[in-house]
Amino acid sequence: LIDDIKAAKAQLQQKEQDINNLYEERELIAKPEEDLKEDLAELEGVLRDKQAEADELKAAQAEEMKSVPKEKAKLVKEVMSAKKAVDSKQAEIDNLRKELEEERKLVGKSSEELADDLNALKDQADAKKDEILSLINERNEAAKDVPKEKADLIKQLRNAKNELKSKEQEIDRLNEEMSEDRRAMRKNTAE
Repeated sequence: LIDDIKAAKAQLQQKEQDINNLYEERELIAKPEEDLKEDLAELEGVLRDKQAEADELKAAQAEEMKSVPKEKAKLVKEVMSAKKAVDSKQAEIDNLRKELEEERKLVGKSSEELADDLNALKDQADAKKDEILSLINERNEAAKDVPKEKADLIKQLRNAKNELKSKEQEIDRLNEEMSEDRRAMRKNTAE
């Protein structure tokens, strides 16, 4: 029952994400084509800015590493690699702790309570499934009247949003790496 409850919760989260995506798509379909073009142009501008920022960070990082002796640069890279491995393991540990805590709560319940929880989750999942089907039908009905050019704009807009999110994550990662590189270099210099 505990595994069934975990699986049902994961399915419920996925259904909620699907619903959010469908609502977003519905909003885009309802927007006038000119607004979509403006949104896309704005996003593409932001995306160019983010790409330029990422390129600058990469160049600055490369420039900083040029002034560092090769042996020290090698040590810095090894430290960064080890730190990433530690961070990854820490995230894994945190997830396992969270799962263990949830399992402890579930283990403390009676079989009847677990069965009730599972049934409630299944009911919620069925309701979400119905909502998804309704939204899909609504989207498909609305999409029939959408000209191909507008549908292409919607697709481009969604792709640009995803690309922007990816660039923002890359910039965050580069900023973190640069600050970690600097700390590691200062630490090695001090030693």
